[in-house]
Amino acid sequence: MASRRVVWVGLIIACTPNRFVNTCLLPVSFSTSSTLYRGVLFTMAIGLAGHLIAAYAPSWLNGILLALVLGMVVGNLVRLPKVLEPGIGFTGSKLLELSVLFLAFGIDYGHVAALGTETFIIMAVVVDGMV
Repeated sequence: MASRRVVWVGLIIACTPNRFVNTCLLPVSFSTSSTLYRGVLFTMAIGLAGHLIAAYAPSWLNGILLALVLGMVVGNLVRLPKVLEPGIGFTGSKLLELSVLFLAFGIDYGHVAALGTETFIIMAVVVDGMV
């Protein structure tokens, strides 16, 4: 039986193309024969590429958006090895949910309050419907 170990996967969430604002370490337990780390490293490379490309893109194309688009393009145009699937699945589910949570901390709630009660209720209904 393969031994089990805990690996700390570093998650960096960038809110602007020029600085990292939140860092989170997430414990992941998997067997030493697992290939989870390869897919996680692959998705981290795509995220880093999106972050680096954002420095040369128009201001409305931030690193997060570029990384998402780049990931969709690569995932649909390139046949990825099966060995990457567990890590990509983990990153696309658990880490993506966690990154969205951290992005919520970067929202300026003063601007949301200035929109008015009606707009806030519409936003709350839309977010609740998505959950």
